[in-house]
Amino acid sequence: MSFRDWFCQPRVLTQVGLMALVVANLSMRFLHVGPHFPDDAKDGLTGFFYGVAIAALLMGIARKNRRA
Repeated sequence: MSFRDWFCQPRVLTQVGLMALVVANLSMRFLHVGPHFPDDAKDGLTGFFYGVAIAALLMGIARKNRRA
């Protein structure tokens, strides 16, 4: 099984989405703004992980419904 076949499974996409959601929530809590890490970088990183979570979860749901 290739990486592409493995990654396109609905279960894997859902797990990636949930993991990205956890990382995004933890980044809001534990990333602190300072002189070397500006507020815009924190917002950008958190937004990126939220975007990955939304996309992966929606793709996992769509692929699960298509196979059923």
